[in-house]
Amino acid sequence: MKVLAKQKQRRQRARRVKIAETARIIEAGIAAAKSLPLPPPQRMVTQTKNRRKHKTKKCAKKPTLPQCTATAVVPPP
Repeated sequence: MKVLAKQKQRRQRARRVKIAETARIIEAGIAAAKSLPLPPPQRMVTQTKNRRKHKTKKCAKKPTLPQCTATAVVPPP
């Protein structure tokens, strides 16, 4: 019975050590991420604005697109 108890203790200690190691790694990663400078947040806004601007131009060029079929002029047969 004593042997089993010692084995159990050893396993628990190993588990605790493993958890502590992973926690240390995660904390180090968080600290490293905090030290990095944040990228400028304006970039995505300009991209979406440009996309909105160009949508109408694309429709005029390609009347085959499904969203443009209503506005596309069908040539007479």
